[in-house]
Amino acid sequence: MAMYSKTIKAAASLIIAASVSLGLCSCSKTGLNKKQMAVYFFQAGKADAQLIYTDDAAVLIDAGDKNYGDKIAEYLKKKGIGKLDALILTHYDEDHIGGVPTLLDDVLPDRIYVSNLPKDSKETAALNEALTQNSLVTTLVEGSEAVELDLDGMKIKIDGPDEKLYEENDSNNSSLITEVTYNDHNLLFMGDAQKLRAEEYMEQNPDKTFEILKVPHHGYYHKYLKSVAEKFSPEYAVITCSNKNGGEEKSVKAFEDRGATVLKTCDSPVYMIIDDKITVKTET
Repeated sequence: MAMYSKTIKAAASLIIAASVSLGLCSCSKTGLNKKQMAVYFFQAGKADAQLIYTDDAAVLIDAGDKNYGDKIAEYLKKKGIGKLDALILTHYDEDHIGGVPTLLDDVLPDRIYVSNLPKDSKETAALNEALTQNSLVTTLVEGSEAVELDLDGMKIKIDGPDEKLYEENDSNNSSLITEVTYNDHNLLFMGDAQKLRAEEYMEQNPDKTFEILKVPHHGYYHKYLKSVAEKFSPEYAVITCSNKNGGEEKSVKAFEDRGATVLKTCDSPVYMIIDDKITVKTET
């Protein structure tokens, strides 16, 4: 009997080992272990969509332009992500909210956060119609009351604009700015924040630095980008751009001069695994 028991245990061990090696183990839906977070910057042209997730939680920042939601939904399915804990819409430009209606055909977020300056546009109308059809409500983020979330070890802070209306570039300057901390690594997603909004955020956060920074406004060059690069000193600066729009060389140089590795989504999607270190991986 003892010999029979040992044989059964040995066979079970072999089956488990084979399952893991073949990717059949159900211990992880996403391919991440319990101490890892992933960040995926979609290759969405001159549009924004970033997915931040662990094995048990997922947050999407922006959803690309019209109909890009289908591609986001496909990627979520590929990664075994069945729901979004939060959708953060940084502002109401078409290349940030356009993909939401098609995304909602497949995935309904638990929470949706928006900025304070909706636009009178067909994209905003389509967004509102999709929200109504799915009985979804949004949470407005503005002023001094930031939203803080703690999702499976991801500490997220959503900072809203102080002003109802900015003197220039009012839509971009209404961008929500999102901080993410995981395993003592700090990430910053700046939407399309331009000079007034970026300076407002920097003045209110004088001592913060970030290892990963999503460069604002698709890497179009603005003088304030030098201040952003100098103040936050990122190890990685990610630019969401197309081959024809954004990702300007002066913007790249502003961050490279401060020692950052610059990654552009026009070259490929940007995929990072974060545990005790930051690893940039090849992902299609």
